[in-house]
Amino acid sequence: EAEYLLLIHALNDLLERIERGKGNPANYTLDIYSRCAPMISQLRQSRPLSYVLLRPLHLQALARLKRFARAEVIRKQDGTIERLLRG
Repeated sequence: EAEYLLLIHALNDLLERIERGKGNPANYTLDIYSRCAPMISQLRQSRPLSYVLLRPLHLQALARLKRFARAEVIRKQDGTIERLLRG
């Protein structure tokens, strides 16, 4: 659940920034890095939701991702995420 909440919050923030700048999210592509394999496969729709209570969060995340020209959720477990955050 926490992974979905974090993703939705980040997508809301990004969409708001794009729209505040008079941009259109449909003109942007997005790569999202995550270590959460279940969420990634659920968003790619290659794995069914195993927990019914996640359905509303799953649908919210998908709706936000679909606003972009392309949005890919990429699994990274090799320290890439930490290196990106450190800059």
